[in-house]
Amino acid sequence: MKQHVDDVRRYYERNTGLFERFGSRISVGSVHRALWRPGVRTLDDALRVSHDLVADALPPLLQAGRVVDLGCGVGGALTDLRRRLPADVALVGLTLSRVQARRAARRVGSAAHIVESNFLASPFPAACFDFAYSIEAFAHAPSPDAYFSEAARLLRPRGRLVLIDDVAARAPASTDEERIIDVFRRGWGVPSVLPFAKLIESAAQHGLLLCSDDDLTPWLRLRALPQRPTASILHHTRSWWSTNPSLAASAGSVALQSALALGLVRYRRMVFERAKW
Repeated sequence: MKQHVDDVRRYYERNTGLFERFGSRISVGSVHRALWRPGVRTLDDALRVSHDLVADALPPLLQAGRVVDLGCGVGGALTDLRRRLPADVALVGLTLSRVQARRAARRVGSAAHIVESNFLASPFPAACFDFAYSIEAFAHAPSPDAYFSEAARLLRPRGRLVLIDDVAARAPASTDEERIIDVFRRGWGVPSVLPFAKLIESAAQHGLLLCSDDDLTPWLRLRALPQRPTASILHHTRSWWSTNPSLAASAGSVALQSALALGLVRYRRMVFERAKW
């Protein structure tokens, strides 16, 4: 597990600047995907849709509570939530990356507390948060059990957890499809892109019960990738893992686009509630 955590840390240390320059907008503070739901017209608004989907799941009339972002990136979601919540609601963000922690702290200022920490072993006591969420961070966990165990520990009874992330939709039907999934998982360091039923079962074992589930894939704008160059990239990627992590991450992006287009992966929002026991 330690090796995987170190690999994910290095992934974000090396690639956060790249994500901000080419994959998102610095003005929004987003290092995740744009969602073009009906009525959204600008890229900034599309990048904030995932923040809106988190906010929509907040418990009604949350007062003097505590909210934690498990994998806060550079703080964009925390900044948007701060505008929506009463001033007496405390916001906390965790990130493995020192680069992201510094950028997030500059962005949120006094609006939230940023902690450089592994979200699988956070420094907080049990049952100290009312609401937790992860946007494209859960999949980096070495196993769903490791993530759900810590999330359940942090949440008070009836506390809510929101995950927005990729979920395996079907098994690969060919060697080429197996390669696509392998390049995506290894290039992005996402071993917990697993079947939906397995994730729900793991969450339930830790007292986190599914309340709602939404398929967000139709709101993604998938890029049409030329078949021959894409196949070449995926075939030669194995030699890049250690020599060029940025190229490996880019190959992971190509593989993800293919996986989504082929229906191997779906992008979902899942909302859980912590059981009373």
